[in-house]
Amino acid sequence: MIFRKKHLNFLIICILAIPALIEAASLSRRSFSQDLAAAQAAQDTDQQQASFCLVIDPGHGGKDSGVLFGATLAEKTLTLSLARKLQELIDSDPELNIKVVLTRVEDQDLPLDRRAAIANHHRADLFLSIHFGSYLYPALDSMQIFIADYSSEELEYLSMINESWSLMQSKHLAESREFGRYIEQAVRASGAFAAVNFLKAPIYFLKGASMAAVEVEAGFAPSEENINKLESEDYQWQLAKILLQGIVSFLNKDQEQSQFSPSSEFSPPAEIDRVRENLYGQGTRQEQEQ
Repeated sequence: MIFRKKHLNFLIICILAIPALIEAASLSRRSFSQDLAAAQAAQDTDQQQASFCLVIDPGHGGKDSGVLFGATLAEKTLTLSLARKLQELIDSDPELNIKVVLTRVEDQDLPLDRRAAIANHHRADLFLSIHFGSYLYPALDSMQIFIADYSSEELEYLSMINESWSLMQSKHLAESREFGRYIEQAVRASGAFAAVNFLKAPIYFLKGASMAAVEVEAGFAPSEENINKLESEDYQWQLAKILLQGIVSFLNKDQEQSQFSPSSEFSPPAEIDRVRENLYGQGTRQEQEQ
């Protein structure tokens, strides 16, 4: 009898508690829904206020250090530092109306295909991937500007197997070329580099971007003087301002008459082949065609 009485009392307590539990669950759901709605509204407001969305990709990260300059300076550190400075310049000027998203905000691993996927997710207008390392002119200050490259055979094959991800950039090559030209214009006008090259290369992570997409490689000879220059805050701010000039000029190209008449030609094939071989390990164009 005592055992049954205890269970009966427990059952009564549970029954009496049901309304309170239901109300608490209801409040929790309402609170979650309100928080989610508020967050979505804030995001929508940000998107409405910004006329453009720029995704900046600091190259490498985590276990992938990229190029090592000297004993301790890693490319992944430089790319993130420059990306943050470029973001700060843009965020500090609301009149630019540019929303900035970084593919990574700390030293973390990030797969190559994830970088373009982030830009696609945010429906970005521009995708800028930042790297360091000079391969064309190892004795000179130089910058390389890359857009994706497809061979006719590759396009035919990707279409045949319905590889939609790798084909995304093929629809935006004209925009990417124009974006790259405005970056080139800004770099040349700055006088900060002894050599500037505009190149096409089979860069995997650019091929998944469904917007104008460019990679920049700002690099230097492995000398102590140039390593110190890379680490200089003043120099990194200078680079950020140069890139910003190219970005703003491209976005405002319809409102402002450009004074720059870029050449329709890319850098010579021999230089492109050297980039293919040294940067991507895919051999020269002649070797690929054989």
